[in-house]
Amino acid sequence: MAKRVILVTGANKGIGYAICERLLGLSPLKDEATLAVNKNVAENPVHVILAARNQQRLDEAVDSFKKRGATNISGLLMDVDDAKSIEAAAGEVKKTYGKLFGLINNAAIAWKGNAFDETVARTTLHTNYYGLKAVCNAFMPLMQEGGRIVNVSSVSGKRALQAMSQQLRQKWLREDLTVAELDRLVEDFTTAVKEGNWKEKGWPESCYGISKAAVTVYTRILARDNKIPGLLINAAHPGYVNTDMTSHKGILSPAEGAITPTHLALLPADCTVTGAYWDQCKVEPIV
Repeated sequence: MAKRVILVTGANKGIGYAICERLLGLSPLKDEATLAVNKNVAENPVHVILAARNQQRLDEAVDSFKKRGATNISGLLMDVDDAKSIEAAAGEVKKTYGKLFGLINNAAIAWKGNAFDETVARTTLHTNYYGLKAVCNAFMPLMQEGGRIVNVSSVSGKRALQAMSQQLRQKWLREDLTVAELDRLVEDFTTAVKEGNWKEKGWPESCYGISKAAVTVYTRILARDNKIPGLLINAAHPGYVNTDMTSHKGILSPAEGAITPTHLALLPADCTVTGAYWDQCKVEPIV
């Protein structure tokens, strides 16, 4: 039986690593949902491509799985902040595997504390939104019919949409919004932060929140414009997870944070939900 090839970005640690663990049937959780995933991947083999931007950490992560008996895993060097790196990675995947069944965009950054200025805005958006978008653009041609794209978002994006002015929120939530228009809204936020008039213009004080709002809205646009039959594209809130990104203040383990993203990567063939925002394996309003 041909394996379903699933690529996970930012996967050398945290939620990304736990997603790989779950896809490989190695999750430490023993609940009913996890047992169902283990049965799923045992009956319908998955090959996991673990992607990371640092070669040493990438090798260490892949080796850790191999030491636990996993044979259906490989590593891929890819920096979502580097267009050439993404292009090279897509070329390698095409050459080696031809097509992807799944793409889980997990790589992201978050500044510590209350950092809020133009540098924080541009850096956060460059990775969390523009980087994710670049990965989707590069790998979309490799997605097979009936495949799955999962963009790891956050409830912080939902809160950012709720906190912005009604006028801005209406622009973000337009059903016919284009990617180019979303880019301009993101740039408007960065400009407002630079000029110091973000509050007067109706923006919330959260670079991370705006980046994840952009991910959720972009997911909806990508799903709406998708032409690949059966390809489902959804956004997932993993929960408040105990990782480096949350300075280990999260209340969920990485294994628990991996539940919803993995659920979306393995949605059954008869599922038609796409362009949605999911929390705890359920579709929720994006605002």
